[in-house]
Amino acid sequence: MAGITLFGSLNTSLLGIYTHKLAMNVVSHNIANANTEGFSRQRPIIETTPPIPIATLTQPSLPMVIGTGSQVRDIQRVRDLFLDIQYRQVENRFSFWDTTISNLHFVEQLFSEPGDTGIRSLYDAFLSSVEEVITDPTNVAAKREMISTAEQLVANTKDL
Repeated sequence: MAGITLFGSLNTSLLGIYTHKLAMNVVSHNIANANTEGFSRQRPIIETTPPIPIATLTQPSLPMVIGTGSQVRDIQRVRDLFLDIQYRQVENRFSFWDTTISNLHFVEQLFSEPGDTGIRSLYDAFLSSVEEVITDPTNVAAKREMISTAEQLVANTKDL
C-alpha cells in the first residue's frame, strides 16, 4: 500500500511536475528554433505510469487502482512525410545539376573554353588554314600557316 501513503502522493505530484517541465522544455525548444531553416517541431508523448491495484473489502476480485502519475515516453518530430519526400527529390535534382555544372566548368577550364587560346579556337584556325591550302595548294605562306596552327593545336592538346 505504498501508493496510498503521503510519500506516494508526493511522488505522483513530483512525476507530474517533471513530466510537464520536460514538456515545457520541448515547447521552448520549438519556439527558440521556429525561424531555423530545416527545423521540424517536436512533441512530447506523455503516458501514465503503471497504476497500483488495491483490493477492497467489498469486491476483492475487482481491485481498485490508484494512479501513480505520468511520464514522457518519447519526443517525436512532427513532420509531413509528403513534404519530406518532395524536399528530398528536389534536393537530389539540385545536387545532380549542381555537380554536373561544376564538372562542366572544370572541363571548360581544362580546355581553356570559351576563349581565344582554347582548343576550339585553335582547331577553327587550323581548319581555316587547311581550307586556304586546299583553295590554293601553291601558296607557300598558307602552307606555313597551316603547319604553324597544327603545331599550336598539337602542343596545346599535349598540355592537357
